Amino acid sequence: MPNGNGYVGGNLGAGNLGDVAAWRIYLMKTLKEKIEVMQAALVGEEIETYNVSGNWLITGKPNWDWARFDYRIKPKPLEFWVNVSPAGLVTICYAKQEAEDYNGRTIKMREVTNE
Repeated sequence: MPNGNGYVGGNLGAGNLGDVAAWRIYLMKTLKEKIEVMQAALVGEEIETYNVSGNWLITGKPNWDWARFDYRIKPKPLEFWVNVSPAGLVTICYAKQEAEDYNGRTIKMREVTNE
């Protein structure tokens, strides 16, 4: 079955019609969602294509075949700052200046993705 991040299910290449039907339902983005992705591509954001193998791949120049593929704006890794006080208290902040306002060591944290 599909989930919010991509297709999770059986082998589509094996001709499993239930999985093929689930895949087609997953591809049904609303017109608004399609426009958002295409406008992001227009301003230079990276676009990823989701294929039947279950992978999101960076698309250099999308062909916008919405009937066969899904597209999304490449997610940006989560970034935030932490401040560790001399007593070991950890404070999470979303701006560097905010983290530096505390007494202690300021560290920038960035999500590690599977790329």
